Amino acid sequence: MRYPDSMDCLGVDEFFQMKESTLLTMLGENAQAADLTAHKTAFAMHRDKSIITGFVVTSPNGEVGIIDKSAVRWLSQDEWWNFFHPKKH
Repeated sequence: MRYPDSMDCLGVDEFFQMKESTLLTMLGENAQAADLTAHKTAFAMHRDKSIITGFVVTSPNGEVGIIDKSAVRWLSQDEWWNFFHPKKH
């Protein structure tokens, strides 16, 4: 999904809300904390002018797959946790 490069037709608030609503629909009801995830994603996309290029999926056993530009990287639950919570030395 690609969003317009310009917000000429929409105000900033409307553009942000459109992204957040679309992202929430994509996540569906199965995603944990879907509303907060959609909000943070829309905010980052607006702030950084970034676009969606992939997805993150979780297997039934808790492994997390990062799929981006046709590459896939699987992380164990521990690797995923450490990715977001690096140990301070």
